[in-house]
Amino acid sequence: MMINETEEAKKSGAPAGSKQGEGGVFSYLNFDFALYQYRQMWLYLVIFFVLFFINLIHRRVTDGTTLSLVVKMYLFVFAFFLIYNVTIAAPDEIKKRYLGRTARIFYIFESKLLPVLTLYCMIALYTVSDFANEAGWPWFAAIRALDGQHTNMIVYSLILMYALKSKITPVITIPVFFALSFVFYRINQNFYHQYFAGYPVLIYKGIKLSAIFFLSIWDLSLQVKSGIKRMAFAVAAAGLTLGGAFAFFMLMYSLALPGSPLWTESGKKLARFGYSAPLAAIAQQAAQKKDVQMFRRIYLYMEYYDLHPDFDRDQWEGLLYQSRIEDADLAASYMLKEGVICDAFELANYAESKLKTPQNAPLNNLISLCAKSCTSDESILYLLHQLRKGESRTYDLWLIRVLSETGSCLPVIPLAEKIFSLDNEIAKSSYEALKSLTGKSPAESAGVPYNSVESLREFKEFYRESCTEK
Repeated sequence: MMINETEEAKKSGAPAGSKQGEGGVFSYLNFDFALYQYRQMWLYLVIFFVLFFINLIHRRVTDGTTLSLVVKMYLFVFAFFLIYNVTIAAPDEIKKRYLGRTARIFYIFESKLLPVLTLYCMIALYTVSDFANEAGWPWFAAIRALDGQHTNMIVYSLILMYALKSKITPVITIPVFFALSFVFYRINQNFYHQYFAGYPVLIYKGIKLSAIFFLSIWDLSLQVKSGIKRMAFAVAAAGLTLGGAFAFFMLMYSLALPGSPLWTESGKKLARFGYSAPLAAIAQQAAQKKDVQMFRRIYLYMEYYDLHPDFDRDQWEGLLYQSRIEDADLAASYMLKEGVICDAFELANYAESKLKTPQNAPLNNLISLCAKSCTSDESILYLLHQLRKGESRTYDLWLIRVLSETGSCLPVIPLAEKIFSLDNEIAKSSYEALKSLTGKSPAESAGVPYNSVESLREFKEFYRESCTEK
């Protein structure tokens, strides 16, 4: 809702630039428009704070996210209700109190900037409650809030604000709102799919914040000159906001205990903002603590900045041999990317200790790492020795897959004998491994069963022709 100060002044009998009532400029500090709007919404605000405190307590004692999702959905609905409420016409007795240049500034603040600030504070409170179960709370939550957690909600609300202020028929307004929201969503998703750290992210955040500040103080009836001034203000406000966030991240990184989740998170946010210096220190702390999950949180940033962990073999193996084999597989993926191998004997023994029961995870990285680490015939012969023991079906299947990636001739005959195993999965896996090692598939070329004598004969023939000299 825009107020034409000259027309309002004429209707009320007051000169343009003047204000009705007494008290001068300071009477604007009564915030009549804001108080009128918030009186309409006080019950919804009370409900939000009740939900906030319940969610805060819930997240402090449990890891459940259902209630947090409910609060987030309520916040979305409230954001749209808040924006709708401030765009509808206020009573005439309130409108008449906002006549003149100074009054117009206060009106823009109360009808646009203040609702956005209110919404941001509510989002920050929600973020505080949502991360209440994290170590380093509430500072951990503050870091997430300053990084813009959930602030896209403000953008959607501003789109709604200007869609409503256009005063076009709802048949057009609603599709336009959804279309613009979808366009912003796709732009945001595509950008972060391409970039997640460095100066592109910093520039993108600056543009988005500038747009939020500008749309929060812009008036459709303003002249170009006034629009340029407000744009300059918006850019300056965005710069100060980003600078303040960076300073806070740096302060948390400096004060937090090295190796703590708060220290790691603040260092990661600094890297996200283009300052990569903390990454090497965090990587060393992860290696020292043998914490592969800590290392996982910063490795993507190291890849982005083309940094490589300065680990020796013992440090890599410290990350590798985890209590959970899924974490070991994660560490193996980083070792493969960095071109690092390990002791194949130790890795085979580690896998034997962990693979006594069936596993849902494919463990492809551990398989590839063990295969690449088999740099001698002795290591391959050791794997074959382990396979002959047959102590665990899960472990045997893992060994067969490792042998299939070694590229060696040594496993050909032992695996060819395994295609007659009474365990169909062992037999089939052995046949697939032989296909990989020899490039032959009798079942396809000769049309015979994979576990037939003909298959065995062809694999043995391959071994005599291609492997005996080796």
